[in-house]
Amino acid sequence: MNMRETFDIIKTHLLTQNAKSQTEISTSEDWPEDWYEDGEPYYSSETICAYRGDNGMKCAVGCIIPDDKYDPSMENVGVICIRDNYGFDWDGPMVNMLKRLQHIHDVIIVSKWKCYLDRYEHELFGVEG
Repeated sequence: MNMRETFDIIKTHLLTQNAKSQTEISTSEDWPEDWYEDGEPYYSSETICAYRGDNGMKCAVGCIIPDDKYDPSMENVGVICIRDNYGFDWDGPMVNMLKRLQHIHDVIIVSKWKCYLDRYEHELFGVEG
C-alpha cells in the first residue's frame, strides 16, 4: 500500500470507529519496571492506548496490521520497533506518517479527530478532507 491508500484506510477506520483503542491495565504494583521513572509510573490512568484494544478496537496503526501478523508483544512498542521486528516494509516517510496518525489517536480527543486528520491530509497531499 502506498501512503495515500494507507492514510485513507486509517482515516476511515478512526472516523468510523469513533473511539480510542485502549486496554485496561492492572494496578501500578503489577506494572513492569520500565513503566517507571524515579519510582513514579509513566501512566496516570488505568487504561492505555493499544494497537488492539478491548472490544475489538484498533488504533491508527493497529488497523493496518493484518490479523495473521499481529502479536500481543507488539503492544507498548513504537512503530519503528514494529517495522524492524515484525517484517513490515514501511519506509521513512511512511513511518513518519504512521507516527503522526498514532499521535492523533493517542493524544487528541476523539471529537477533534476529523479536524486534525483533515489538516494532516492537506499537509501531506494538498487536499481538503
